[in-house]
Amino acid sequence: MTDDELFELMADLEKRSETLNRASPTDEVFAKIVLTESAIERRFPGQMLLPYKEWKGRPERLTLQ
Repeated sequence: MTDDELFELMADLEKRSETLNRASPTDEVFAKIVLTESAIERRFPGQMLLPYKEWKGRPERLTLQ
């Protein structure tokens, strides 16, 4: 999985979590978000999801939605 694919997955999960009434640790979406955050942290140790946050703000990504 490429970085872009991983970031797209995280963005999709965030959108899906917004539709839930309330997130709880037992929700499948919540669990997938935690796993995806962990994968991002393993790829970019110590950066606190900064590469994902930067990816979200890229102008070319915003026009593709």
